[in-house]
Amino acid sequence: MEARLQQTRQDQKIVTWWTTPPQGAQLFHSGEIDIMPTFSNRAYQLIAQGDGLAICWNQAFYNSYGWVIPKGNPKAELTRRLIVFSLEPESQAARCAKIGAGPSNVNAYQFMSKDVSR
Repeated sequence: MEARLQQTRQDQKIVTWWTTPPQGAQLFHSGEIDIMPTFSNRAYQLIAQGDGLAICWNQAFYNSYGWVIPKGNPKAELTRRLIVFSLEPESQAARCAKIGAGPSNVNAYQFMSKDVSR
């Protein structure tokens, strides 16, 4: 793998490195790149803007995230309320409509338009 990365780094004509998700989206939007790995919500935003983009999930990987409340957090109860709110189906449906990511709560689909839920 390292040898292939070294070879890729040497051929700068075909490689553009990006360091932040917005930068990657801008490179695609401006036409500087034709293909890239990116976060699905960034891709969906580009599609919504009308960029000629298609998503290929072949050999894609899935990331999952979790919530943590540090021990002794003086705002632990407020944090718990935020977590509960974020897990409600209505909240997830609204978030999905804005950023293009899927919900973790399957009940959110009943609050989504067909365009968003696909």
